[in-house]
Amino acid sequence: MKPYPQFDSDNIYVFNHSIYDLMKHCDVHASISSTTALESNFMGKYNIFINIDNNSIKYYGSILDESYGCYYANTPDEFIELFNKIDFTVKAKRNDNCFLQKVIH
Repeated sequence: MKPYPQFDSDNIYVFNHSIYDLMKHCDVHASISSTTALESNFMGKYNIFINIDNNSIKYYGSILDESYGCYYANTPDEFIELFNKIDFTVKAKRNDNCFLQKVIH
């Protein structure tokens, strides 16, 4: 039995909460390319980018790197390896300058 029989997929749907409310309760943010990567970093969350065709590194690589808790996975196996190496007892270091850099460029 599906956990949400009213929907056609196994995805979880959340209503009445903003993405920012949800982000507060997450340990890791995953994306190919989204401004929520900047916002989650600002909240001290880790990012794992799904680096399809090197697009994630092209866009975010110069401002969000491993020193800020941001990782780039080129394969599903690499994603799992990166996830497993994160020390969730420590918040990711924020790059407070990344917002200004993205607005200017």
